Amino acid sequence: MNANAIRVHGHVAGRALYEVADEMGLMIWQDVPLQWGYDDSAAFAENAVRQTRTMMDQFGNSPAIIVWGGHNEPPWNSPWMEKRFPDWRKTLNQTLTQRVGDALAEDTSRIVHRFSAVEEHYWAGWYFGTLRDLLAPAKTGIIYRVWRPGAAPALHPEDHYPGPSAVAETTAADDPGWVRWKYHNFQPFQTFKFAGIPRGNNIQEMIENTQAYQARLVALAAESYRRQRYQPVTALFHFMFVETWPSINWGVVDYLRQPKAGYYALQRAYQPILPSIEPVTASWRQGSPATVRLWAINDTWAACEDCRLTWQVRQNGQMLAQGEISLTLPPDAGQMVRELTVTPAGPQPVTIVYRIDNRRGKHVGANQHTEPVAAAQAGR
Repeated sequence: MNANAIRVHGHVAGRALYEVADEMGLMIWQDVPLQWGYDDSAAFAENAVRQTRTMMDQFGNSPAIIVWGGHNEPPWNSPWMEKRFPDWRKTLNQTLTQRVGDALAEDTSRIVHRFSAVEEHYWAGWYFGTLRDLLAPAKTGIIYRVWRPGAAPALHPEDHYPGPSAVAETTAADDPGWVRWKYHNFQPFQTFKFAGIPRGNNIQEMIENTQAYQARLVALAAESYRRQRYQPVTALFHFMFVETWPSINWGVVDYLRQPKAGYYALQRAYQPILPSIEPVTASWRQGSPATVRLWAINDTWAACEDCRLTWQVRQNGQMLAQGEISLTLPPDAGQMVRELTVTPAGPQPVTIVYRIDNRRGKHVGANQHTEPVAAAQAGR
């Protein structure tokens, strides 16, 4: 997947994960199992501290663990909870968060992230906002849960997932036909109404449509925040990698370990040397100029000397633009290399193909991005 770090979110995994990570050199951000709100008593906080120290004793010898993470989205940092929970108050669990953070800080050999703030978790394109919001400047240096669109897995036996016979007749969230799907975490309101994903004519088309939306969101978000490296983004964690039960959920790999389209989008967006495509124009229309920016990002520790960057913009078999340049990509750096403006001749999709080769001619990065194009307005 090209990731060099994972976050074990809100739980402790089996020993095998840490052993494999140690062997592979895969870095781990390890959370304590604290998510949202809890009993605010001193006894509960004391128990949480005891369990935190036990976790550190059990797994502290793993060189893969580089970060201890504390309370995730604590109530005192989550004003949205006021509308959902009548017993919410501004100070709820502040002492719990503080004490667990202090316990983690007893390990001076690792980074300690005392709590994961709500503002570090970006939900645009699924619970609020639009896909374009993912292109806005980041507000935090650490970004987790950047993109959370649900995507249906490929067709599997119905003893694992709802099958074709269980599909509801309508896209209404309250259609009784979605009851079994909701049990498997499917969110019809976010899917059909908020994100506007077409249902299609059958379950296979619905699977393809939900996976395509997830893949597009994953690519937009990951590339956007990689372009913002150190300005201010320093760490980027995708939520989430794999479904842990037969769920129609946010993972890019399903319960049976079959990759969704989002997996390949994440793999491409996480290339160490990334030819990134920034879609500047929000909506493309036949006969109207539209702009993209091409970036070159090198997250390795070695320069890519005399790299060759090539690109093509195509529509319906026709070349709208093409070009190439040679330059050296410094280590641990990124830059915008070209701004391209093209005018779609028809209403067919436009595809931008962009790659980076090293001076020996070997591909070190490849990317492509497709934009739908609306037909020209009548009378124009």
